[in-house]
Amino acid sequence: NWPCAKVIWFSGWGLLGGIPSQIPGDNTIKMNNRIDSNYQYLNDQYPTKKELIAPFGKAWANEIATQPSIESSLFYSDQNHPGVPGQLSNAAVLYTMIFKQDPSLSSYVPSGVSSTTAAFLRSQAYATVLTPYIYNSHQMPQTTPVVVNNSGVLTVTGNYSAYQWYLNNVAIAGATSSTYTPTAAGSYMVIATGTNNCANNWSFPVVVSSATA
Repeated sequence: NWPCAKVIWFSGWGLLGGIPSQIPGDNTIKMNNRIDSNYQYLNDQYPTKKELIAPFGKAWANEIATQPSIESSLFYSDQNHPGVPGQLSNAAVLYTMIFKQDPSLSSYVPSGVSSTTAAFLRSQAYATVLTPYIYNSHQMPQTTPVVVNNSGVLTVTGNYSAYQWYLNNVAIAGATSSTYTPTAAGSYMVIATGTNNCANNWSFPVVVSSATA
C-alpha cells in the first residue's frame, strides 16, 4: 500500500510463429502486437488507475521486423519462453523504463550472445520504449518529467513540488528549482517530487555539449 509504488504490467510475447492454425496468416510479430493491444485495452478500462506497461513483445516485434534472422533466437527451445537474447531484450526494456537511461551504455554481454547482437537488442529496446505512441500509451509520462532545453536553460514541464538536478549522475548542490542553467558540458537529468510527495519521477538525460561558464 505504499503510495509511491508503481505497478508495471509485463506485456509479453506469444509463440514462435504465432498461431496460424487458428488465425490464418498469423506470425510472431502479429501475435506480439495483439498481446500488447490487449494490455492497453485492459489498462484503458481503469482510466483513473492506469499502470505502466513494459512493451516486451513490441520490442521483440521491432527486432524481428528489423532483423528477421534473430526471431528464433529470442525464444528458448520450447518456442515459448525467452532465450538468452530474449531475456536481454526484456531487461533492456525494463532498464529503460525504470532508470531512464540508454541500456546501450552497458558493456555487459551474456554468454551465448555476440556483442553485436547485444548492442542491437539494447538499441531496439530503448527505441521501442521511446517510440511516441508506445511512450504515451504505456504510461511513461506518469513517472517521467520532461526536460526542455530553452536557449541554454533546462526547464521541467509538469506539476511537481520539489526538484534535484544531476550532472553525470551526481547531484548538483543547490540545484533544486524547476529550471537550471548548465555551467558545464555533460549529461543532465532531474528527479522531481510529485504533489503526492513521491520522489520517483526521473527524467531521461539531456546532453549539453556547451554551457555558460
